[in-house]
Amino acid sequence: MPGDPAPEPLPARDQSEIVADWRSASDAAPRVSIVCATYQHRLWIEDALRGFLGQRTTFPFEVLIRDDASTDGTADVVRDYARRYPSIIRAWIEEKNTWPDQRTAFLLQPRARGQLIAYCEGDDYWADSGMLAAHVAAFDADPTLAISHVPAVSVRDGLVLQNLDFRGDWTSTDALPHFPGIPLSALCARNVPVPVPPMQHRISSLDRFHLSVYAHAGRSIRVADAGPAVYRKHEGGTWSTLQPVESAARVAESYAWIARWWREQGNDELAAQFELAAMRRLASVLPGVRARVRRRNPGWMSFRRLVGRRVRRVAPGLHDWVVRRRW
Repeated sequence: MPGDPAPEPLPARDQSEIVADWRSASDAAPRVSIVCATYQHRLWIEDALRGFLGQRTTFPFEVLIRDDASTDGTADVVRDYARRYPSIIRAWIEEKNTWPDQRTAFLLQPRARGQLIAYCEGDDYWADSGMLAAHVAAFDADPTLAISHVPAVSVRDGLVLQNLDFRGDWTSTDALPHFPGIPLSALCARNVPVPVPPMQHRISSLDRFHLSVYAHAGRSIRVADAGPAVYRKHEGGTWSTLQPVESAARVAESYAWIARWWREQGNDELAAQFELAAMRRLASVLPGVRARVRRRNPGWMSFRRLVGRRVRRVAPGLHDWVVRRRW
């Protein structure tokens, strides 16, 4: 509940103890690949790593972690854990920061050996030692499953801010409205190829793109008896310090670029969902527009007339794609 103490991070287990639980499967390929992007997360990266290394499974898993040239000592922590857990952790330490032109999720996913992929950034963490096992059990029960998700919470300064839990399942056609409520750290997905969009540097909300690809591959299920995954808000976070208008503008712009990508793939239905979501998100911060967008679903021409100069004033970076529809 909001105001409650944040869930405690897990204690890390020794490598020998983790591997011993894998039994005869210790030499098999990892069942799950955990992909972790980290940058300037010295204060929190150990919580993330302990969440991975505190998992209790009978199947092998691996941790793929990439530090994007941190200058605060994050890389030293990653190197230390990689040295202590050589059978589990594979680390990449960059000498030069490559964000936003190269994104960790796209770089590491092709290197993932697991049948499933779980994501957790270096400032988030898992608070349930049985979370990976619960995800795998869901996939074992339904070979057609594309995504499983567990309850999650957002926290700041040691206190819960909000429950981030969509209580239901979805298919590819109705996934979009629920994306904002489910952080990537709460998900596990089947390891299907995720294309690298040429406009990746323009997509701030990259988790939305990944979710759209995974959701398009099939349905998802909520694993109610696992979690929570913890999404941490802090002053150094990409989104935590943004004002509501700035945050809405970034999400809307991301949706617009994702819509363009899906339209280029010939999926007009999913593209239209993202276009509508972009308009609604932008309208939510434009006085006098919100109610009218809620009452109806305007097309691009109607929306251009509806918004007009207000886009330039409130979210100038979006003016081209909303008013002129230039990408």
